[in-house]
Amino acid sequence: MGTTWRTPYGLKDWWGAESREIERWRRHYVEMAAHAGYEPIELPIFELTRTFSELPGPRISLREAYRFVDVGGDDLTLRWTFVNALQRAAIQHAWNLLPHPLRVFYSGPLLRRTSPESGEYRQWTAFGMAAYGPARPLMLADVILTLAAGLKWLGAPVAVELTAIPDEPESSQESWLDAMAEHLGDAGISCMVKSQPAPRGAGHREPRWLFHILHPWQGRSVVIAEGAQYATDQRSPAGEALVLVEGHLSCTALVQRWGMTGPPPDDPKPILVIGDHPRALHAANRLRRAGRKVQSLFTAVPESELQATIVMREAEAAIVVEADRLGTVSCVWPSGVVEPVADELLIDYFASREEGCQ
Repeated sequence: MGTTWRTPYGLKDWWGAESREIERWRRHYVEMAAHAGYEPIELPIFELTRTFSELPGPRISLREAYRFVDVGGDDLTLRWTFVNALQRAAIQHAWNLLPHPLRVFYSGPLLRRTSPESGEYRQWTAFGMAAYGPARPLMLADVILTLAAGLKWLGAPVAVELTAIPDEPESSQESWLDAMAEHLGDAGISCMVKSQPAPRGAGHREPRWLFHILHPWQGRSVVIAEGAQYATDQRSPAGEALVLVEGHLSCTALVQRWGMTGPPPDDPKPILVIGDHPRALHAANRLRRAGRKVQSLFTAVPESELQATIVMREAEAAIVVEADRLGTVSCVWPSGVVEPVADELLIDYFASREEGCQ
């Protein structure tokens, strides 16, 4: 009798049209994150087991992890989440000393020994993104907005479900939730608060804010992306406690659920929004809500570097918000032309430019 060769239980060969579609989703999100100002990071496929057991991050039963001891005697575990690897990288490379927020994106396989009843494969291709710095509603909203913007390609609205951990005064939670709702609402994404808050856990090891991005499908809302804000064991040079906001989705699950979706539409050039004034955020959200592709750089860029920045990021134009009291707004074009514009008239400004070019 011949030997029957097969994949291990719970695994599958993804190839042909399915493999191409998974890679298309992954590339779609890599481009979305890059346009939003996130930098790529490559993380190892396995880590020291204590990375998952001792650093802040999600937890699973050891029976679900693929764990082994190598010939050198190191206790290792195959990667089943990106969060703990990011926490390790932040400590190893002293991210607390770098300018904040530090924003990265990553993709690759995750492995977890799931139960047969779950209907899930034990290896899947995931995409994730994270922001690292002092806790701010904007940092959490930025991760959610980038994930949600990519999911809007499905052609139906998405919504965000936010859960607050009850480890701080109710008034502080309300201010956070109000700020989050404002940031997401400006981009046309509804935000709801989960009625049953997550239970208290092991102090700072538990995530402080959990979020799920929901999409209506076959008469119900399904979770297609999720993430959380985790404490870290580091502080900035100024003494501020630093947090890690991480969000992810499974490209494999998207293909399983929706099948072949075809190539994405032609991708327009982004509009670059530059400035550390609050009006920069409002300008970016106003453009996103109007369906414009936006890349945000919430920092000041010297005038001598503006043209190079626009060209390097392949942007249509740059909206620059000055750091003065009024937050003066101007539009800088690749040709070097600079035009003042009121931020409330941004949409009409670009529409009139396009009409003039037709």
